[in-house]
Amino acid sequence: MDEKNEVEPQPHYRWPRILLGMVILGLVLAVIWMSVLVHRIRQQRQYNMWGTPVQSVPKTNSAPAQTNSIAPKPNP
Repeated sequence: MDEKNEVEPQPHYRWPRILLGMVILGLVLAVIWMSVLVHRIRQQRQYNMWGTPVQSVPKTNSAPAQTNSIAPKPNP
């Protein structure tokens, strides 16, 4: 009679916990990867917006040189 009252132990499966852990890990890695990708895109856009650094060029006289190579003819 004692055998009838004993309850057989239920099998304990680990795969649902492992699967849930893998799904959560995949989501965390996807969020990290996307944040790194967005950061790189923003840096690239900022770099392209400002362009490459330009060396400063010394400023020269901006007024055009006025030379009259042809002298006006005097009126008689």
